[in-house]
Amino acid sequence: MLTYVTADVNCPNCFNQVIDTIRATPGVHSAAPHIDKGCIAINHDLDEADLLATITTVGHTLDIAPNGEVTMGQAHAASAQLCSEHEPQP
Repeated sequence: MLTYVTADVNCPNCFNQVIDTIRATPGVHSAAPHIDKGCIAINHDLDEADLLATITTVGHTLDIAPNGEVTMGQAHAASAQLCSEHEPQP
């Protein structure tokens, strides 16, 4: 099954960790990321909710606190009809 996922992981290192974790997950056949758009095309045999949970568990956002300090925040992920950077599969 092909699932397109959007994620607000805006830290490149965290995004790479998410991709590495997804690719190492049994049942995932491939993961094609696009960090600029925050989307990932994932070919898998898993429950979609499990994929989203992996992203939100491993991924983080970089946020600016009211005092100007950079902090890590909770990432969010959702399935999408199509990532703007990925072509539809035949």
